Amino acid sequence: MQKETEDEATLKLGDFHYYGTALKQDYSKAVDLYKQVVSTSRQIDLRGHAMLNLGMMHHFGLGTPIDLDMAQIYYDKAMKEEASTSTHTGSSSYMTPIYLLNLYSKWQRLDIIETVQRFFLFGSNQSNATSLDGSWTEMVPRSQMLVILAIIGYWLTLAGMVKFLRRDYTGNNN
Repeated sequence: MQKETEDEATLKLGDFHYYGTALKQDYSKAVDLYKQVVSTSRQIDLRGHAMLNLGMMHHFGLGTPIDLDMAQIYYDKAMKEEASTSTHTGSSSYMTPIYLLNLYSKWQRLDIIETVQRFFLFGSNQSNATSLDGSWTEMVPRSQMLVILAIIGYWLTLAGMVKFLRRDYTGNNN
């Protein structure tokens, strides 16, 4: 019982440093306290809370450099902890924010424009595309790629609407 109370107190102290409640806001101290809770606590809900906060701190660069991969790891671990807690207790207090932050972290790491540029350069002469140091992007500037993506999106939307209207029109005449 004493160990669980100590872990809870460590978590609360980390929260005090994180939010600046009753103490001066100190993110680096909060990171250390949250890591201590994650490594020593046996209580799933305390570990999940600490992992969620560690994920946000890595995600937004609070007390640590921005590291989306590490944030993703903490979000995934927090979701697993929360899933195991909700199956035992039947309640879920953190699942929605963790899930949304998890999706946001994955979305931030996507670069659709770079993916499309690589796709278009795949079939062409790749003399400039062999090095990924930025020289290959000179072939298709980012602003032109945005225009190309907008035109493709507009065309796909228009084609879908035409197909839908044709289907609806032929369906009403029969």
